[in-house]
Parts: sequence; structure tokens; C-alpha cells
Amino acid sequence: MDHDHTTHASNAKHWLIMLLCCLVPLLAIGAVSLFHVPLNRVLLVGLMLLCPLSHILMMRGMMRRERGSAKPSDVVDVGGVSGRAM
Repeated sequence: MDHDHTTHASNAKHWLIMLLCCLVPLLAIGAVSLFHVPLNRVLLVGLMLLCPLSHILMMRGMMRRERGSAKPSDVVDVGGVSGRAM
């Protein structure tokens, strides 16, 4: 039962992230149109922020995955070689 709750919470979080990733660009396009911001300026700033923001998000995801993946019960010793249980 606990696994189902975790899966449901994970799915809800995934849908929220997907919704935000779809709405943010739409809101940005609306703001550019509403405030008459030159599109070349928006693209330049967007490209400058793309690399650092994607790097931060990637590292955050990797750190979460590493923290939760190496449980002592998952590690087995097979012939002197340690590895994760399948």
C-alpha cells in the first residue's frame, strides 16, 4: 500500500512539473506580446540562461537519485565484487 501512495505522489509531482513546463513558455510568449519586448532580446537572455539553469536542474536530479539509490540492503557482495542488487 505504501508503494502505491509513493507512486501516486510521484505521478502527481510529474504532472505538475509537466504543466509548469508547458505554461511557462506560453506565459513568456504572452508577456513578450503584451509588453512589446523585442524578440531578439528575449532570445538572447533565454540562451544565456539556458545552460546554467539546465545544469542546476540536472545536478539537482542526479543528487536526489544518488541519495536514494545506495541503500545498504541493495548492495550485495558477489565473489568479492560489490554491486547493486537487481
